[in-house]
Amino acid sequence: MQNILNKLHKFTSAQEPRKVELSIIGDLQKALDQNLNVRKKMDSQINAAVSALYAYENIFEQIQKDITYGEESIGTLETFKLRIKNEVEKLGLDPNEIQEYKEIDKAINATKSILTPMNKLPNVD
Repeated sequence: MQNILNKLHKFTSAQEPRKVELSIIGDLQKALDQNLNVRKKMDSQINAAVSALYAYENIFEQIQKDITYGEESIGTLETFKLRIKNEVEKLGLDPNEIQEYKEIDKAINATKSILTPMNKLPNVD
């Protein structure tokens, strides 16, 4: 019996590095787990950032469309102003006596005041 116990307690030199190796593998597994957690976190953050960028891109695209509509609206109002002025003056009247005519410049100026800062936004094209 003592002979068996003596054999169990003795290690060969080939067995000792295996113990160290197993310890290193455990450390490696911890490092791999940490890496996986970091990658999951980074992936989640990148996905959130990409989603936010797409949302901003959609907002900027809509703003670009709104700028175009605003500029077209100004053009339409300027065309109406000129037409009304010409038609009313043919009748010998003052276009400034027409309330809607007086509102044209207010509407144009209000639209331009909104368009000015919007035109400074970056293009998404």
